[in-house]
Amino acid sequence: MPSIPPPPPPPSSQKNPVRVLRDKYKAKVAKWEKFFDEDPLGQKIAEHYANLRALVQEARQRIRKALANYVKQLENEN
Repeated sequence: MPSIPPPPPPPSSQKNPVRVLRDKYKAKVAKWEKFFDEDPLGQKIAEHYANLRALVQEARQRIRKALANYVKQLENEN
């Protein structure tokens, strides 16, 4: 007994709008990923971004440490 083929996809005007948005978003993300992976300028930007993230993380750690010391100092005064 032959299997029944699936129904054809609906025309683009009848597609689910959420799927249309998802497909557009996926295409944009793929384009950006290709830029950051393959283009020399994109690679430099990605490297600078990674360095920036490391600097921000270090700054946050220093701020937290300073705040912790300040709170301990306030607690010791009372």
